[in-house]
Amino acid sequence: MKKITKIISLSLAMMLVLVSFASCGLVEDTANVEKARITRETVLKIADGVEVSGAYYGYYFMSVYNEKLQEISASMSENSAASENAPEIDKEEIKKEALKRVVASKMAYTKAKEEGIVLSKEDNANISAIMDQTTTGVTQNGMSFAAFCQAMETSPEGIEQVITEEYMGNLYYAKLVSDEFVSAKHILVEAATEEDKSEALKKIKDIQAKINAGEDFDKLMNEFSTDPGLQTQPNGYTFTKGQMVEPFEKAAFALEVGGVSDIVETDYGYHIIKKIETSVSGVASALTETATPEMSEKIEAEKEKLTKDVKVEETKKFGYYDSIIK
Repeated sequence: MKKITKIISLSLAMMLVLVSFASCGLVEDTANVEKARITRETVLKIADGVEVSGAYYGYYFMSVYNEKLQEISASMSENSAASENAPEIDKEEIKKEALKRVVASKMAYTKAKEEGIVLSKEDNANISAIMDQTTTGVTQNGMSFAAFCQAMETSPEGIEQVITEEYMGNLYYAKLVSDEFVSAKHILVEAATEEDKSEALKKIKDIQAKINAGEDFDKLMNEFSTDPGLQTQPNGYTFTKGQMVEPFEKAAFALEVGGVSDIVETDYGYHIIKKIETSVSGVASALTETATPEMSEKIEAEKEKLTKDVKVEETKKFGYYDSIIK
């Protein structure tokens, strides 16, 4: 699966933590009819008519709740005396944090739509993969996905909506810094030793002649490139300054989209680089490992701007969540 999946807060690791709490009886009455009904109701209205269903809010609410239970459990494990004075769970604190996460997700998703960001075929495949991984992770731990959703005050549709909207929101944030990234494919002929260089240079010049004669770059790349990363990155690399070796980076940033470089020598051997269009999906994936402090600051500032003074209206159904925490 692509690195893009790492940016989704609904990670498999967290899901398994939640399963452990839900299956230990800390979340009661998973088959309650009222619970199923609330998931379909609108429990919040945000900003200009953005409606939030119980399934959507319920996921965030139970996530925060279970995180708090985990904190308490860890504290009690570290200090046996704490078991006699276990801290009480603050309902208002949990609702406040859950609401904060919901607003952040909804506002970023709304902004992504306003910016015209549309999910590509690859994006939809990533979302499906996250959903499949989530479902598999739950069932492998001995709980049906339907029961898990009930325990989490949500539904399969609610979880898929959370995954999709968080994914879209992250594409919006990626777009904010996309001009600091470049995407490129390359043909590498390795030259591990000085003795290899002469033969490698001859080979890369032959490939260059084929490119200049109009042969397809991708075809030649798949046939001749010795880059081991080609198997996992068949569509090229997306990177910012400081990630690649300097000659490679300098050549890639200097090209126009669609442009092909002259032969570039690095410690790895000889390269011919083709600059390709940078997608927000590629940037979002790259950001999981390569965000600079400046990029992070820009994204955090936008998050704060999007969520500041957002009007939130609770419907009558919202009171249901007061009954969950005992």
